[in-house]
Amino acid sequence: MTEVPIARRTLGVTFAPDATATVQVWAPNATTVQLVLETTGETLPLTPGDGGCWRTTTDQLRPGDLYRFSLDGQRLPDPASLAQPQGVHGPSLAYDPTVFNWTDEKWQNPALDNYLFYELHTGTFTPEGTFAGVAARLDHFVELGINAVELMPIAQFPGDRNWGYDGVCPFAAQHSYGGARGLQQLVDACHARGLAVVLDVVYNHMGPEGNYFSSYGPYFTSRHRTPWGDAINFDGSGSEGVRQYVLENVLMWFRDFHIDALRLDAVHAIRDDSESHILRDIRLHVDQLVAQTGRQHYLIIESDQNETRYIKSVTDGGYGMDAQWNDEFHHALRVTAGVNSRATTPTTTVSNTSRKPTAMPTCTTVRLCPAGQKSSAHPLPTCPADSLLCSRRTTIRSVTGCWANDLASSSATPCSG
Repeated sequence: MTEVPIARRTLGVTFAPDATATVQVWAPNATTVQLVLETTGETLPLTPGDGGCWRTTTDQLRPGDLYRFSLDGQRLPDPASLAQPQGVHGPSLAYDPTVFNWTDEKWQNPALDNYLFYELHTGTFTPEGTFAGVAARLDHFVELGINAVELMPIAQFPGDRNWGYDGVCPFAAQHSYGGARGLQQLVDACHARGLAVVLDVVYNHMGPEGNYFSSYGPYFTSRHRTPWGDAINFDGSGSEGVRQYVLENVLMWFRDFHIDALRLDAVHAIRDDSESHILRDIRLHVDQLVAQTGRQHYLIIESDQNETRYIKSVTDGGYGMDAQWNDEFHHALRVTAGVNSRATTPTTTVSNTSRKPTAMPTCTTVRLCPAGQKSSAHPLPTCPADSLLCSRRTTIRSVTGCWANDLASSSATPCSG
């Protein structure tokens, strides 16, 4: 099992109370690494340490300063940058997330089976296309009866608008949306109105443009292939640095940004043959964070395989995820309602027709697949109903036990201002 500190981030730039900066980057293949201060042009050498990490401490880098790393003369943005104000190819900006003045000390994350989700794209939800634009319309969710706002991926991507799944700076909130501080302000405002915040994160691939990871180290491996090419290296040579990177990212969103739940994109494309799967390690680290802070956080996966190992507890040999999207459920509803779909055809039927949402069968799987292809769904005989999140794939995703009113109406639409 990979282990990283729970209470603090070590990668990238972090600040002590006296504003002294500690700078650390994983670059196992480099022979020299320097910190480049963009304002003055000065360079400071980093010292090699254990596991391929390079490190230095300095009082010459302050919050708000721009910097890059120089690896054997090649100047690159920080792979663990928290801010990229000039885009994915530009310098990184030093940001201290610990100085934000939170007002949510009384916030309590609702039980997951009480979540009613509203999924939105920050760039298109409002005319402003920003976190502040979303924050100005939170009363819309409250009036609608929503208690969990899910943000589609906000990791820095090329340009100002993107679907979100081509991010290349997983630690940096998209600058055109409002950046790290804007995200913290949105989360704080959501909690003040009784709204949980769910963040969509992508650990199965990185986008192509602005992807400098291979310049730093073996972030990818040809041992496994994904729809995007070589898989992220969770189990090959040098994978410990990659695993640390992802674990610190998960902990940062929960600890420093007060995110309530993560939705992990397409985990069936996370290829890991390690003795302890990266999802299992994530579970164990989040449990330690919860024990330290007393704040509850949830891990929700998307998978098209319906394999019980993902949501079985760690003690039962699983990865311990709190729930997974039951994406097939909305297809079953469409077919049951008589709506033809060119994309999917039912291979079995729903055997439990109770009108009670909480009666979602624990011993039955609805199997749908592209016409002519074999279904990958597996029976879920031992998994409780509240570990399957039913979805209506428009703007609302809702939890088993809470979806009935929304599915009965088409009146829930995005806020347009």
